[in-house]
Amino acid sequence: MEIRTHINKPHPEKEGFLTLDRVLTNAELEEQIIAVLKETKVDVEGEETTAYGACEHVSYNKFDHPLKEEFAHPYSDFLVAATRGQNEGELVKILVRNSKTNAYEYVCSIKYFTGLAMARSVANVLSDALHEGMFN
Repeated sequence: MEIRTHINKPHPEKEGFLTLDRVLTNAELEEQIIAVLKETKVDVEGEETTAYGACEHVSYNKFDHPLKEEFAHPYSDFLVAATRGQNEGELVKILVRNSKTNAYEYVCSIKYFTGLAMARSVANVLSDALHEGMFN
């Protein structure tokens, strides 16, 4: 599984090298996050389901990352972490490092009521998928 922020193509003048074809939109990034959640199998109280099926909601930050716009930081580092919710449940948070300020920005959160261990396993899957998409 992988989540890409950009698409490369063969470099026209340098054999064996790649060059940027295009940066994906925020809508495409959100779709890929949801696709990974739908592919990820989890166990919730003895029942097998998907990480998407087990979540309460997926919240993409459309205010700072409008869906129709290109993803603003396609080559930056991602931080994916599972935390306890502010008043209940658990959150898997996806943050990206702003390439201009070096501060981390909120991209997406996924809400669970299934325990921190499961949220951590989902965070690990998303982190791996973002890493695979960046370098493949």
